[in-house]
Amino acid sequence: MLGRIRDAGARSYLAVAGGFDCPDYLGSKSTFTLGQFGGHNGRALQTGDVLHVLEPCQPSVTQPVLPEALTLEISNTHELRVIYYLMVRQTFSQTRT
Repeated sequence: MLGRIRDAGARSYLAVAGGFDCPDYLGSKSTFTLGQFGGHNGRALQTGDVLHVLEPCQPSVTQPVLPEALTLEISNTHELRVIYYLMVRQTFSQTRT
């Protein structure tokens, strides 16, 4: 259960430099919860799960550098804020007239 969401349908997409340290399945690190494979143990994330990230690749192009006054101090631990919303799914299997 994520907050008050009790049923299937809540989705989230995460992206980090370097990618997540989990096995590829069919060339992807995505989780297919219905099939119980891929991603983080083939299941939805739960409270207390820890996601490990890989080292980012060295860019082949020189990146612009921000002045130090504009940079943020970043730690190894991050909190994610979640915004809940309803996702409406259309059913295309109905016969059109």
